[in-house]
Amino acid sequence: MKDQFRFFVILLAILVFEGLSCQTAAAGGTAIAEGTKTVPVYRFYFHGPNWDGAHLYRTVPDIPGAGWQAEGIVFYISPVQLPYTVPLYVVYKQTLLDHFYTIDKSARDHCVKNLGYADQGIFG
Repeated sequence: MKDQFRFFVILLAILVFEGLSCQTAAAGGTAIAEGTKTVPVYRFYFHGPNWDGAHLYRTVPDIPGAGWQAEGIVFYISPVQLPYTVPLYVVYKQTLLDHFYTIDKSARDHCVKNLGYADQGIFG
């Protein structure tokens, strides 16, 4: 489980499908408290005629639509704030069809104020 959270911290800029409320582990910390249930995050890969190579992350296992292929669970997140966890912010830019997420609040704010992204809240 610890390696899955370490992997998650590395994923600072990826495509996501939706914003949900969860918490992620900070580097060097542990987000698993006894009795706490985690939520799996699934990754999907898009292959299509006009757009290829995108990844989508979401907390439900259902394939989001035509062209998407399930790649399975890539990490787990906690649905509640725990010690050593930080929020994962999500922003979206319609013209690029791009979701960006980061644990850095100033990066989120920069995307919203200067790059035309809309704030979608906290994914985790």
